Amino acid sequence: MSSTKIPLLNDYKKEFVYKRLPETFFGGLKLRFGYQVPFYVFIFQILTWLFPFLIGGTLILVTEVTGFPVLYSALISGILDFLIVLTLQLFHLFHRCNKVQTITDDFNLKEKNKLTNIKQLINEDDEIEFDSCFSYSTFKFIIPPKKYAFNIFFHSLISGILCGFAVWYFQPRTLNVLYNNNTSATVIIFIFSWFSFLIGHHSLMVGAGARPVETATYKMTDQYEIEDISRMFHICIFFAFHLVEVYVSSFSIVNQILHVVFLFLPFLWFFAFLPTLEPLFFWTLEQVLIFCLGGSPMSTNLRIVLGFLLGSLALIPACFLRNTTSLIAYASIFGFILSNDVITLMVSAVSYLEEAFLNKKTVKELGKKKQTVRNVRREVLFLLWMLALSTLISCMCVIYESDITPNSSVKLSLEILFVILFAVTYVMQDMQRVFVVFGIFRNYLYRLKTKSNKYYFTTYLDVFGFLHWLLVYAVNPLLMTSFCSLYVVSSNATPSFVTALYATHAFRMIWQRSKDGLAVLAVYGVMDLISANKWVWFEETSPGLILILLDLIMDRLIKFVENIWFMPQLAVLNYTDKKLRRKSSLKLLIANLLLFPYLLAIAAISATISAPVLPLFTLPIFLVGFPRPAKFWPSTAGDVTSSNNTSESSTYSEMNEEIVRNITKGIKYGSYTSTLSPGTNLKFYLLRSQDRTMFVQTLESGYNYVMMTCKGLELQETSCHSVEVTGVDDMCDDAFDKSDTRTQQSAYNSHAFSSALTLLDQFNIEGYSDSTTSLTGIIDNLAAMKRFGPDFVNSLTWLLLRHRDSWYQRDVVTAPTPVASSRMEEMKQRPSSPPGVVIDDDDNDDFWDSSSTDDDDELSGGDVTLGLPAMEMGTRKKQQELLADQLQKKAEKKAKSPDSRKFTAISDFFDESDLKKFEQLFSREFFDKSLESLKREDDQVVDIDEKLLDRVKQVALTSLSLFHAKALPGADLNNVSAQHLCRGFVGDFSMTSQLEAFKENHDEIYRLSGKAFRYSIKLLYDRVIMGAGDDDDDFDDVIDNLHEYEDDCFIGQVSSKQWCDAIRDGKKFLFAIYYDRSEKEYKARTLIRHSSIQTKIAAFSSPVIRSIWANLAFELLYATNDDDERFSIQAHKSFLRNMTIQSANQPLGYPIYHSPPTKYSTLDT
Repeated sequence: MSSTKIPLLNDYKKEFVYKRLPETFFGGLKLRFGYQVPFYVFIFQILTWLFPFLIGGTLILVTEVTGFPVLYSALISGILDFLIVLTLQLFHLFHRCNKVQTITDDFNLKEKNKLTNIKQLINEDDEIEFDSCFSYSTFKFIIPPKKYAFNIFFHSLISGILCGFAVWYFQPRTLNVLYNNNTSATVIIFIFSWFSFLIGHHSLMVGAGARPVETATYKMTDQYEIEDISRMFHICIFFAFHLVEVYVSSFSIVNQILHVVFLFLPFLWFFAFLPTLEPLFFWTLEQVLIFCLGGSPMSTNLRIVLGFLLGSLALIPACFLRNTTSLIAYASIFGFILSNDVITLMVSAVSYLEEAFLNKKTVKELGKKKQTVRNVRREVLFLLWMLALSTLISCMCVIYESDITPNSSVKLSLEILFVILFAVTYVMQDMQRVFVVFGIFRNYLYRLKTKSNKYYFTTYLDVFGFLHWLLVYAVNPLLMTSFCSLYVVSSNATPSFVTALYATHAFRMIWQRSKDGLAVLAVYGVMDLISANKWVWFEETSPGLILILLDLIMDRLIKFVENIWFMPQLAVLNYTDKKLRRKSSLKLLIANLLLFPYLLAIAAISATISAPVLPLFTLPIFLVGFPRPAKFWPSTAGDVTSSNNTSESSTYSEMNEEIVRNITKGIKYGSYTSTLSPGTNLKFYLLRSQDRTMFVQTLESGYNYVMMTCKGLELQETSCHSVEVTGVDDMCDDAFDKSDTRTQQSAYNSHAFSSALTLLDQFNIEGYSDSTTSLTGIIDNLAAMKRFGPDFVNSLTWLLLRHRDSWYQRDVVTAPTPVASSRMEEMKQRPSSPPGVVIDDDDNDDFWDSSSTDDDDELSGGDVTLGLPAMEMGTRKKQQELLADQLQKKAEKKAKSPDSRKFTAISDFFDESDLKKFEQLFSREFFDKSLESLKREDDQVVDIDEKLLDRVKQVALTSLSLFHAKALPGADLNNVSAQHLCRGFVGDFSMTSQLEAFKENHDEIYRLSGKAFRYSIKLLYDRVIMGAGDDDDDFDDVIDNLHEYEDDCFIGQVSSKQWCDAIRDGKKFLFAIYYDRSEKEYKARTLIRHSSIQTKIAAFSSPVIRSIWANLAFELLYATNDDDERFSIQAHKSFLRNMTIQSANQPLGYPIYHSPPTKYSTLDT
């Protein structure tokens, strides 16, 4: 569908949004309804909204006129507001406690009164019926109840305190003093300040029903009613600055500005500029952790809190150290320790010791973890060595500081060295990628590597990677440690909180964010070289403070540049791309050109507060999104696991570790990172491996580890998804495909300035190749079908021998357990099917709509039927009774021979004539060869036993009769239809009374028979594919195939749990058949495990992703625009809009696989 014809919002959603917008702006007032409401509803809403002003305004008037003390007025106002809000909510609590008695009394009224008094009546249009002016339904609509009793008191207390402060904050006398007796300013600020306060106050008084839905909504549910206090928390910040100004007069200018900003709070809330309390809290902690304590973004909310607490606890002792030497040594040691994921290393070591000594694991089991433990041990030794070197260097620098610092050439040399190392690091990173210089030019060294398999070219670029690792993880941090020890903290500095903060930030940053630290020190060196004693402020400012400011400014500057690239690009593509062009596209392009200063302001503000740019409905209508943690989504990655239990998600799960390991290796060697990447803007990657697409988000990083989450996107490609995937594949072919040597590749990257992707590299992973084959001409091959009966008997024979311990017990006497008489009575009393009802074997749709078994190795059918030809009601009932009597007699007879009861009872399920009919299908030669093959296995010792031969033969032929001739009515061994085979493959047998009794009494044989049925189909498939002769009786090949099927393969349903388990276990081969409804044919799906599947990786632009996600959150959480065909989800070949929306966290996104945060060490790859 053309984008021009796709509405941004459908008519129903437009009406909904038009009603919600004024509610958000006015703090929850419902001023617009889709139906007729009584006038008193509006009056009561307005009175409820205005009552803080009626109380506070009256007291302010009394104070101004009579000179009544402001403090008393504030106290009275706060107490009255507290009591009123508390009383209103306590009325709900009282009504809730007496609800049972009220309902009992109401049931004695007439039908109409009963319905209206018990509950609110809501019809299909959400129309509420108001009984009267003072009914409880009216009261509940105007002031909905709080969810928790604690919040009733807590919110009322906050409301009262802030209403008291409001009287003092809005006092005209105070405003006159603040604005030098400017009457106009005082009146304007007084009126509109109360307006802002009333909008923020209303949510404290009401519950979820009347609380405003914020445009800055962060999550779908507010379980603990935190959003109710978000607006008042923002107001409380303004009150706090006003209170500080009373004691610190230098804050007067700031207070004047904040009083003006206070007037615009409704607009800041309305345009989602200010976040709610939860994202604001975690965003603040994360910013302090990064730019004050020198840390990095964290992967979960809990880790953000723990990281902040650990950093703060490390800072507190540093404030009390008495000399510079101890401060620098302390900061160096703890800066290194906190930059590592030490907890995970300790847990791994303890886990290994527990398994080795406490649980007494075998040597074979521990050998699987030998390599991992060796890597951990090597990593610990390396970290201890680097910690010792860092501490030694910092202490030596402090000891000999008096000899080094007077020599300015040392500082100059280090600063020049940092600039050189910064440039060298960037070159080494670029040389390992397919495109260099910001992804513009082709890297011909990379082309030589991929073209030749010679050792020289294979290792040529690896040299750059090793040198990059050596610099970033060893040389650079030690050099930066020496510089910070000498110049960041002066030997004459007085121990204080500020000095400790400077040291803590610097020494942790150079280890946890080594590249950021190098960039900051390089810029500091350039500034120092340029200043040359000309910048007085630079000379007088502490180097520690400058490093903190540079760390923050560089982070925000890079975000600003990325925003400036994204915003004009979206505006231009919205008009130039014909598939994206709308009637308003040209107008929007012209408006963005004319209002370019506005774009700069939006980009600057978004970068300053570390918030995404919000393109409204993904159109070039730009707003500032609210700040949130770098991980973006509120939920922990992988919290929603319901989507991780499918066959496709299992394939992605199996690829996850390989993907993370290779990306971590690329980060370690520098090919997948950028020296200019800021601290809060961690990388996103997009990977293509055959027909699978993976989206990887970096959540956290440190000196020795990287933490990521991987998301697998859908394989059932929609049209939008297909368009974007095709574009990605074209980019990959242009960059990596060298198969056509006749065409000369361009030296430039044609997608450098028009795509959000920057291709980096390709690597091989171990995984599954997925192929689908049509079964036309295979499963309906008449010549091959003749081999199905013998294949089934042979497969079951081999399985019975392989698993004989589970069903065959030689010379064991067991107590007789005849068939229960209750079972016989049940069979006699079973209701018969209506006359003329038979199984419709030709109805493919009915067959494929039937549910499949959860256990792929255990067959189960649909409804229980006899599977016999249609007959009259009396005839069928009589046959059931005869069969039940026959089974009862045979059970009593076999009870006298307990030694053979369990096995010879199988013959009770069919006549001897059936056994003779199929006897020719059993091969003694195959039986003997199967025994010989099992003897060669280490754990199999099988002796030739004639009794075993007879029982295997009897079981195999009995199963053939039950599973083929009777369970699939109408099937002919010499002419088996494709439908019959597919029904048997998925276990959709007609559960006749004989087969049901067989399953209950011989469940293990039933399971092996179902497996043999599937193995027979696979043998048939392989025989036709390989072109083997129809009369080929090479039993050795058959046995070898059966060994492979049993040990290394899985043959079953794609939808089963066992299919997922087989993928996770790393089975070499998986096979399934199914019916394709769209093409109306049977198909086979095959997964083959390969050790080298080529995978392409590209860096995904962070501002593009965060902007699209910000709009997604607004559309779905606020506008509830969940239309599957909405404009913002349509294909966008440059920004991959559809794939980006898929990759969002559930429930807004819909990846078919989402991994939990996966940590991988950068020292053991």
